[in-house]
Amino acid sequence: MTVYRLREAAARNKDFMLVKFIKPQPTFLGEPILVTGDGRATEDK
Repeated sequence: MTVYRLREAAARNKDFMLVKFIKPQPTFLGEPILVTGDGRATEDK
């Protein structure tokens, strides 16, 4: 159980540092699709 808790703490710290200081660019770029909009905009053509 201790190894699991240490691993999780390290993963949380790594992700915090990544988001707070490194600020990576989004993987998927393109036009934003509003959640309140029409769902047909996300259908594959």
